[in-house]
Amino acid sequence: MVSMASSSPATRSTAENARDSVDLQTVAALPAGEQLLLQLISVIYEPVSAAFLTKCLAALDPPPVANRRLGEGDVSEMVARLRRKGLLNSKNQCPPVLAEQLTRQAVANRRFRRFAALVEKGAPVDYMHGKWVTRCWRALRQFRIGVYAQDFDRLDEALALREGSGRPHLHTDPPAVLVTAGAFDPVWFGSLPGSLQFFLLDQVIRHSLERLLLYPEIIVYLENTRAMTVPEDEQVPFHRLLASCYLLQGRLAALRALLERFPESFAASGFAGTVAFLGGDTDQALHLYDQDLAQLQRYAGSEPSFFFGITGLFCLFALLARDGEGDRDRVRQAVATVLNRCNGCPEELSFRFLDAVLRSPDEVMPDMLALTEGLMADERCLTSLVAIMSLYWMGVDIPRDFQDILRHLHDQAMRNDFLWVAMESAELLATLDESQTAMRQTACDLADRLDCRFLTNIIAPNAAWKQSLEELIEVTRRMREPEQTTRLCWLVEYRDGQLELIPKEQRRSLTGEWTKGRTIAFKRLFLGREIDYLSSQDREICAALQQVEVREGRNSGYAFDPGRALPGLIGHPAVFLRRSPETPVEIVAGEPELVVERRDEALFIHFCQDIGEGEVAVWPETATRFRVIQIRDEHRRVARITGRDGLLVPMAASRKVLAAIGNIASFMTVHSSIEMPGEGLPAEAVDSDATPHVHIIPYGSGFRIEMFVRPFTSGGPYLKPGAGVANLVTEIDGRRYRTRRNLKLEEARAREIEESCPMLDLAIDYEQENRREWHLVDPEECLQVLLEIEEIRDRVILEWPEGEKLAVRRQAGVNQLNLNIRTSQQDWFSLTGQLEIDQDEVMDLKTLLDKVRESRSRFIPMGEGQFLALTQEFRNRLEELILYGNSQPGGDREVRIHPLAAIALEELTHEAQTTADKGWRQRLQAIADAQDLTPVVPSTLKAELRDYQREGFVWMSRLAHLGVGACLADDMGLGKTLQAITVILSLAHQGPTLVVAPTSVCLNWATEVNRFAPTLNFHMFSELNRDALIPSLGKFDLLVTSYTLLQQEIELLAQVQWQSIVLDEAQAIKNAATKRSKAAMRLNGRFRLITTGTPIENHLGELWNLFGFINPGLLGTWKQFNRRFGIPIEKYHDREARRTLKKLIRPFMLRRIKSQVLEELPPRTEITLRVEMDPAEMRFYEALRQQAIENIEGSSEKTGRHLQILAEIMRLRRACCNPKLISDQVDIASSKLQVFAEVVEELLGGGHKALVFSQFTGHLALIRAYLDEQGISYKYLDGTTPARERQQQVEGFQAGEGDLFLISLKAGGLGLNLTAADYVIHMDPWWNPAVEDQAADRAHRIGQKRPVTVYRLVTANTIEEKIVRLHQEKRDLANSLLEGADVSTRISAEELLELIRSA
Repeated sequence: MVSMASSSPATRSTAENARDSVDLQTVAALPAGEQLLLQLISVIYEPVSAAFLTKCLAALDPPPVANRRLGEGDVSEMVARLRRKGLLNSKNQCPPVLAEQLTRQAVANRRFRRFAALVEKGAPVDYMHGKWVTRCWRALRQFRIGVYAQDFDRLDEALALREGSGRPHLHTDPPAVLVTAGAFDPVWFGSLPGSLQFFLLDQVIRHSLERLLLYPEIIVYLENTRAMTVPEDEQVPFHRLLASCYLLQGRLAALRALLERFPESFAASGFAGTVAFLGGDTDQALHLYDQDLAQLQRYAGSEPSFFFGITGLFCLFALLARDGEGDRDRVRQAVATVLNRCNGCPEELSFRFLDAVLRSPDEVMPDMLALTEGLMADERCLTSLVAIMSLYWMGVDIPRDFQDILRHLHDQAMRNDFLWVAMESAELLATLDESQTAMRQTACDLADRLDCRFLTNIIAPNAAWKQSLEELIEVTRRMREPEQTTRLCWLVEYRDGQLELIPKEQRRSLTGEWTKGRTIAFKRLFLGREIDYLSSQDREICAALQQVEVREGRNSGYAFDPGRALPGLIGHPAVFLRRSPETPVEIVAGEPELVVERRDEALFIHFCQDIGEGEVAVWPETATRFRVIQIRDEHRRVARITGRDGLLVPMAASRKVLAAIGNIASFMTVHSSIEMPGEGLPAEAVDSDATPHVHIIPYGSGFRIEMFVRPFTSGGPYLKPGAGVANLVTEIDGRRYRTRRNLKLEEARAREIEESCPMLDLAIDYEQENRREWHLVDPEECLQVLLEIEEIRDRVILEWPEGEKLAVRRQAGVNQLNLNIRTSQQDWFSLTGQLEIDQDEVMDLKTLLDKVRESRSRFIPMGEGQFLALTQEFRNRLEELILYGNSQPGGDREVRIHPLAAIALEELTHEAQTTADKGWRQRLQAIADAQDLTPVVPSTLKAELRDYQREGFVWMSRLAHLGVGACLADDMGLGKTLQAITVILSLAHQGPTLVVAPTSVCLNWATEVNRFAPTLNFHMFSELNRDALIPSLGKFDLLVTSYTLLQQEIELLAQVQWQSIVLDEAQAIKNAATKRSKAAMRLNGRFRLITTGTPIENHLGELWNLFGFINPGLLGTWKQFNRRFGIPIEKYHDREARRTLKKLIRPFMLRRIKSQVLEELPPRTEITLRVEMDPAEMRFYEALRQQAIENIEGSSEKTGRHLQILAEIMRLRRACCNPKLISDQVDIASSKLQVFAEVVEELLGGGHKALVFSQFTGHLALIRAYLDEQGISYKYLDGTTPARERQQQVEGFQAGEGDLFLISLKAGGLGLNLTAADYVIHMDPWWNPAVEDQAADRAHRIGQKRPVTVYRLVTANTIEEKIVRLHQEKRDLANSLLEGADVSTRISAEELLELIRSA
């Protein structure tokens, strides 16, 4: 409902303006460096750390302070000073108003764009990942940057997150209000383009009217049309914004003047009619409305039209006020037009309540529960006013909480001069409560002041067509309910042989449902005051209350007399379980039960249940059925004879026992193991019924199942099958009956039921002493049991507590689905269909998918407790259709399918009764033709392909023939480049080819192409030939470029229609938000191929983006992919979602690993060498670790915590390598360097060569110093090594130069062939084992003749060991879709911190 938060920046006071002026004066007095820092912080806007500020300031040129670089300590001191002055909060953010003023200063000083670029680079935007609060703050930041940079793309993207999925996670005013209204500056605002001005003002005014917040400076700006910088012909929407403000403020004279001054601005708007109507002239108003509607219809053409905003509501009010012939039909038509066209608009809920007003006389009501819930959730003032007024017109007794909402609305309107809203809400409040005389006077005074009519009384709630509240409930529920709106229900709990009673007062809601109820005090029931809703049965129970000695608790001093209260509860219609208040309980009358059973050579006579000392005993017959037994004198006499422990009688006395039974059976139920005589026994003999009864009742979140027999069929006690004694005498409906149970038959039939219901074996078994009770935790398990029972329905009786019945229809299979497929736009396919449930009922495909999506099981709810069971295979096929299709709940009845998903859905279409058009058949035929295609390896290829490489070429050629893209994901070293060159060569006669590769690999492509495909015209894209080269490209031309140049020259490269596009090491575009990825998506090519040994390095989003390049749309939008696959697989380890995704991508991805295809490749051995630190080094490391924990846990910064932890981890990892990487002043020897020296000495002595990898170039520098000192020759490259020098180093090493090759890990992961080495040494473990594997594969690849050994040097008892343990989890992610393993995903901040704590 309407938010009345006083902290929102509504009308700004003089004090507030003065404070802001002081803030600016304070800022002006600061040193220049601190002023610049504040401007930077104002652009960042989100919570920020001193470390990030230091990083940004370091990038400024010239430095901000005295031409010197600031360290983090300097910046922290500056931040602390600014906090003390009140210019920053605890999260290092400026006050909102000051932030806008500072940012505008940055714009004026020409610093803004530089600041924005630094901020976006240092904290890039990623709306798809990370904490929601961070994403929302970043969206706010980007919105502001978009405003000040006048960039609508930024604005739209930021608003999409802020107003969509991010709304619940950060509660602030709308971004436009924060930027514009809080610190409104007409000069600055007037400098913006007109379109941007309206974009901002539209949101500000909407917020103002929805929350009744006044921004006077903005009203003045809108009123001063001469000073407005927007051209006159573009001022129309601005005039309408002002008119809306005037309307809710009740400034009718100002509104009339505005309409007279700018009549063209209000053509077809409805404002003229609204002014006339509020002025009291309904006929003139409707005449003006008709004129505007006629003009509006001319604009709309044949489409029905109406006013969609606030004036539309007033037009309907005018029609309802006149209430002439046909007026209500016009209102109905108008409401239908708006609701058809205005789904989600601000006024939608208001129109829906007016729709309910119109429907109420005809008893065809909308869902009133949904409407009232929508009202409670809505925060718009006009919605609240119209909705409550509509409920009043329908005759509904307005609840107190709704009146409170109305009162808050009135107060807010009075506070901020929205006088029409204040007037109307006051009148409505006074009408609802005649005692509100002051409110009535306020309404009249405001009406006189505004010269305005009331709306509240345009419809009389006492009119003949009005529904009372009870009738409204009746219509909503579609069934007659008792007139009673309040009742007493009784919650019972069985404890210590008695029923504890808890009375609750329940009220009936507008939807006809009873509320949960509130506990009512025993004292109130005892005194009977103001409780007029008690039934005669309730009064009988309450009469059993008596005063007792004072006890603790709510009901101290009062207690029920069980002897009077419990008999009164028999047959009560509103008794429920205390632990499950929605489960009804049956209370029935009973009698004591006596058991006579054989025990050795004697008869044992005892009561079935102790009858206690009181007047009443309670026997829990089932979980929801209790027998209340009134104990009479004859029962006591029998109990005294048997005693509490029972009576043992010799078998010889059985005749006397039988005689006694004959007498006792006239007033008690008797179970006897000895056959009772028929003669003289006052009971009619009947046959015993051995049919099992299955009771199902709600139990927590699931169900409890219990099995019984009922020997007397239509009455009498429920007993456990096969348990107890055979002979039974009892009273049913005043008559006594006897029977002899067949215990063996009961047991056999019970076992038969158990064997027919396998699901019971999976349930939690409460079976004790043959009790036959089970607990099903999941409701779906209960439905499965029902389905199993349905198959044996003739052998079992299924019973439910009243109101809890469920039933499962027969199973439906995929062969019952009638499927229709037609070709739609862009060769997508549209699916419709029907499922034949039975002869009289069918369900369309879209409805079926919606129900499957909602149920998340194979049991589909059909209403009224009915469920349709789908076979598991059918359920799986429908799940695939949901995941593969673009189908949303509701809306269009068709399901759109990507043309490439036809492969994955082929099984469904074959199994269903399918009718398809020519397009679908052609697609399947094209797939079949592609499968039959046998391409020939080009004769000009100068290489002999291995068998698996030939298979890869055939696979790619078939996909190219089909016109779809491919992902070649072979393991490192299997010749992906050669396979790609082969398919390029086979297609080269059709047009030019583009290859995009990392810079370090481009020269490798030049070598490979010239070696294997010399007939191709090879071109390296460089700065010298760009403009001239691109237009000249044609058949057999192959252009190689780097990802960097692709990003820079995309405008040029996107002009070419390429025959083939190859992205080598395509993980370079795994992040959809990067510019290189966006550039790649703009390329045009008939065949798109990506090659990568690591299609997934960290998370599934990378796979989505790669497939977005080769086969756009196949995996849906990012949001769809994340909902269908990303979250289920990564967060919940959903095997079914993983299987479905794997099935979808499998035709377009080929991955082979070395062990599968290279039998001739020598073995690869991996050895982890544990490095033990010496004591001094360990003390140094431990000190760093403890300091890291203190730094993290002592920091008040919550934002950037993840990065802070990573920074501390990086320090620890450096310390594991060599203490000198922390400080070159440290004089502690490195144990790892010593182990490395020993390994190298051994390798060189055996004539081996090794690759040495480290992620730290500083570590490599220390190793180089050691090697130089020892005179050991080596080659070296890192990320800074130029491409040609890199190639020379590689060729030299392959030719025999150097014993070792030192390589930085990231630089050595791609495009290197270093088979001259047969040993690989990893000096330090990296987070992602795929990067290490790539590096090791530089040696273990085709051409390697010797076994390869990989050493990993891991420092013992440090964080390095923890990282190695994470390696296997990371490998799981890469293999899951390809090998079927489970997935592990990103590491949280707390998990990272735990690495430090336990390291």
